[in-house]
Amino acid sequence: MVSWKSSESDPSAYDFEVQAASDQLEGGMSWVAVGFSRGDADMGGDTVLMFNSHTGEVELYWNDEGGSSSSAADPDNPGVEAGHIAYTSSGDPLLYLYGLATRAAALEFVLPPTSDDAGEVETNDLESESFYLLAAAGPLETDGEYPTKHFVKAASQEEIDFTECCA
Repeated sequence: MVSWKSSESDPSAYDFEVQAASDQLEGGMSWVAVGFSRGDADMGGDTVLMFNSHTGEVELYWNDEGGSSSSAADPDNPGVEAGHIAYTSSGDPLLYLYGLATRAAALEFVLPPTSDDAGEVETNDLESESFYLLAAAGPLETDGEYPTKHFVKAASQEEIDFTECCA
């Protein structure tokens, strides 16, 4: 599940909430993410907010075209402010992972060295472009720092104009 609204604290930003449930997630060693994809609902060439349950941080990630690799876009996370990351179990085998963060409507960052287009500047503006919304969740590597392949994923059926959603 992904929801968003205009940020009350910053009129040029949006608050995003994302939640996933799976019996394959592990409490303090999981991630949940929301991605913004141009032109298609497939992973690859996307800007991503990745919530890490181990570090308690929200990081700005970039998924290369084809979705073959994912890496932190900028260690300073420009335009991203962590709100809350939590996980809980309802007593059944499902684990629920939840994240809340504020994201600037307009992001600009240099693609990471591991990217196919390393060094190029990526501009991502929710108020001048429409995006497919992606959501995914999965485990972290054993050190708790990096995401591994997702177990849960979903995508919007059409592009979203974020300026029409929020007053």
